[in-house]
Amino acid sequence: MENSKVLTKCIVLAKKNFGEGHLMVTLLTERYGVIKASAFGGQRLSKRFKGNLDYFKFIECELEHKKKNGSNISSITSVKNTLHNFKAIGQSIEKFAAASYIQELCAIILTPNEAKGKSGNNYFLNLYEALCKLEQQRSQEDILYTVYDFSIRLYTDTGFLPELKKMSGAKNIISHLEEFNSRILGITPKSFAVLEKVINQ
Repeated sequence: MENSKVLTKCIVLAKKNFGEGHLMVTLLTERYGVIKASAFGGQRLSKRFKGNLDYFKFIECELEHKKKNGSNISSITSVKNTLHNFKAIGQSIEKFAAASYIQELCAIILTPNEAKGKSGNNYFLNLYEALCKLEQQRSQEDILYTVYDFSIRLYTDTGFLPELKKMSGAKNIISHLEEFNSRILGITPKSFAVLEKVINQ
């Protein structure tokens, strides 16, 4: 991807402000896996980005890749289309917490520029499918099962061997996810604390 422009479908995993009005964005793309890219002026409601560098949006954007001082530099030049707004996720605190957790999990685990896992599954498509399922779920337990199933698939595809257990009930699923965080990740994602708090209310 050296010195090129590409159009790709993607979902924002993480972002942070830098400079005056700019963003550094971590994207999970359909074709290239995880890419970190700058979005100059991304904090503003410009025509290039149309306010679409937000979480829980399936977008099509143009990425520019350049080689500079031996490093690959990527930037988002524009957002061409918004393909799916996950509005139902933003309207439910349980769904929002669950979606935040699986996106943070992707940002922590996935290696840049790898689009597929060991089983050949596409990481982007798996995430998109999980977000679509979360939109449709009605019960707290179904929301957590979606998170659990996605986590198992992600861990397996990235070469981990999670120990599966029979579960029932929201608190048991949360407990098992917490065990994954401790044993496999060695850390507790920030969004997990929010998810746990929401479920235990």
